[in-house]
Amino acid sequence: MEQEKRLRDHREIELHGDLLETSSASMLDLIFNNANLKKSIMQAGFNPDSARALLFVPLVEVAWADREIQSDEREEILKILSKSGVEKESEALYLVSDWLTERPSEAMFFKAQILHGLIVDEMRKHDEDGVMWILESSRRIASATGGRLSRIGIGSSTSPDEDVVIQGIARRTQKK
Repeated sequence: MEQEKRLRDHREIELHGDLLETSSASMLDLIFNNANLKKSIMQAGFNPDSARALLFVPLVEVAWADREIQSDEREEILKILSKSGVEKESEALYLVSDWLTERPSEAMFFKAQILHGLIVDEMRKHDEDGVMWILESSRRIASATGGRLSRIGIGSSTSPDEDVVIQGIARRTQKK
């Protein structure tokens, strides 16, 4: 049963891999081609490398929804970052790792959500469906630590707190 889940998850990551790599790489181009977006991100204290971390804010939000990070959630987020081309020595990886080690303040989450929303809006202008991986990945993070009964179809694999966060992410990533 567990091996089947891992194979299914691996196939999902492969399916979304090209989209992740394209989204993460094209995000930097979008930031620096839009003077207002670039200015907002730089004024918030991000540089070209650390700004990539903003793309993964929803995943961090979901992982912290229940006020603690589970090892499966951390592992899944780091897999997604790796698959998206975030390099091991990058500031983006260090920043996300910090966010996974110590819960960001509400002010930091708020600032990052706003910047993430601006990035998503800009990405959507170029590829309407290119942001849907964010919602799907957020759901995968939420179900990474689902209870044993949920793995056989009994009960929910997400907590009520995670469901609330995912609903917010869905609103922010939906077509406008």
